[in-house]
Amino acid sequence: MKKPSISYFIVILLTMLGVLSLCSLLFLWITSDSFFLRMTDRSSAMSVGEAFALALRDNREIKVLVAPYLWPTLDEWMEKHEVFECPRPLFSITDPTTAGVGSNIGLNKMSYNYAIDYYCPELESTYFFEIRDIVLEKINEEWQVTGWGEICEIGPDESDCTDPLNP
Repeated sequence: MKKPSISYFIVILLTMLGVLSLCSLLFLWITSDSFFLRMTDRSSAMSVGEAFALALRDNREIKVLVAPYLWPTLDEWMEKHEVFECPRPLFSITDPTTAGVGSNIGLNKMSYNYAIDYYCPELESTYFFEIRDIVLEKINEEWQVTGWGEICEIGPDESDCTDPLNP
């Protein structure tokens, strides 16, 4: 049996590095804000409302879902809001409970409330995030956030709601 040459091992190594690089790039793309927004069904008010709430919670870039006159308020939120992070690795938080409720408030206009809470075992604490009265309007066949109300966030060692925009 012929012994493999060193060039054979180099080709295998380079192939493995290439595959790892592609997997890394794919992971970065999937976890990016642009992928998150592309996966949002803009023809569904509920989908836009939920994506907006999740993006606010995680400080993701979401201006494409929000009316331009609200961008300064959104920028202020991003600047002041501290994202809660459970030390547990991504996708392993214990069964979060989410709820979203929408109601019509006019022709092509909806109000949406969203809440999420989950237990973080490493911190022995529950995290809660709620945003009320997300106003959604259908503009050019796509739903857009045109306002929102009170935000309640309760993290570890907190007993009351915090909202960086309304201290």
